[in-house]
Amino acid sequence: MKPLHKLLMLDGTTLALKGEVKDAYKGTAYGLTMDEKTQKIYVGGRDYINEIDAKNQTLLRTIPLKDPRPQITSVQNLAVDSASDRAFVVVFDHDDRSGTKDGLYIFDLRDGKQLGYVHTGAGANAVKYNPKYNELYVTNFTSGTISVVDATKYSITREFNMPVYPNQMVLSDDMDTLYIGIKEGFNRDWDPDVFVEGAKERILSIDLKKS
Repeated sequence: MKPLHKLLMLDGTTLALKGEVKDAYKGTAYGLTMDEKTQKIYVGGRDYINEIDAKNQTLLRTIPLKDPRPQITSVQNLAVDSASDRAFVVVFDHDDRSGTKDGLYIFDLRDGKQLGYVHTGAGANAVKYNPKYNELYVTNFTSGTISVVDATKYSITREFNMPVYPNQMVLSDDMDTLYIGIKEGFNRDWDPDVFVEGAKERILSIDLKKS
């Protein structure tokens, strides 16, 4: 059976299907984010980022990721800063759990040129950009850490050790608090047949003013 790759638009209140963005994906892709200022959606695949008009539900353009180093297996997640025309991409190589090529990639949103790379840790899984502090936050799923990256120098300024698997993140409206989902359903080897009795999902918060 041929796999289906669709980007569906749902009503935020009723979850009713409102439409589908045609040609949103060229193949398997994980990363998806929305720029609230421009009302554009971005999805990422192995070697591209697609820019989508959220209101009209149409594909605007494909941004090729030009010869990234290290080579990208697939865009796991991404964030954008339209003010500086940058895309922040995290890569999680699921076939190589050593994580030697995992980390944060920075691309020019206009033409896909690579601007930087930071090896944050194994299993780079999610990224958030905070313009208030000019910082990027990366959850390293396998390493069990959160890396804080200077968004100008592209260097790690500090790191937080997390319990088990740090997953997705969200910033508070004032950008002073970072909330992180902690995934604990399975064991350290991520074996779906080995369930940890009593394990629960948790949400952890970091006060960015004091960190």
